[in-house]
Amino acid sequence: MFFDLDAHIHTEFSRDSLLNLKTLLKIAKKRGLGAIAITDHNTFKAFNEIDNLRVDHDILIVPGMEIKTQFGDLITLFINEEIRQRDFDSIIDEVKKQDGLTILAHPFRNNSLPPIKSLIRVDAIEVLNGRTSRKDNLKAFFLARRLGKTITAGSDAHFGFEVGNVRMRFTSKPHDLEDLKKLIKSSRFQIVGKESSSVVHLMSVAVELVKKVRSLKY
Repeated sequence: MFFDLDAHIHTEFSRDSLLNLKTLLKIAKKRGLGAIAITDHNTFKAFNEIDNLRVDHDILIVPGMEIKTQFGDLITLFINEEIRQRDFDSIIDEVKKQDGLTILAHPFRNNSLPPIKSLIRVDAIEVLNGRTSRKDNLKAFFLARRLGKTITAGSDAHFGFEVGNVRMRFTSKPHDLEDLKKLIKSSRFQIVGKESSSVVHLMSVAVELVKKVRSLKY
């Protein structure tokens, strides 16, 4: 029996998503995911709301953030409080203090790679991102292999229909978040899924514009 993780998902707390937590959990369960990582843009707000949900989801929820740095986006997983740093190396330092993981997100999609002394400090590299081109995902894979880094994958979902389109598949079920973290670091998993149409990016841009207009009204 497989255990699947989608390691890159955004909720309504991201500027360009309308996916609420309750809906996300229901979709994740329906699509057979055993775990999801919530990685909202520059915020940890989703985790202030999770405990208030009265949903029988039976899914491991990995606390994380996707943080915009001077070198592009850096995913942080298994953190226990919001990361307020925005400098690449400072984020890594803070995440290490929280015993979390740092992942270079879609490194060839509008990002500039950090210098090698910073790059080698990340724990993993995302090599299949559901919103990134096949060409750029392959570049990320070869970068990870060249550096000997653990790889990760995620849908980068901003809408319900994207959840689980890309997943990490384990052959054993982790007992808890700590166990899941160990499985990721061991690299004992398969990557399943494929890239989505570029149209989803345009949809996210539209959502971001709508949210900006609403905020101006109120």
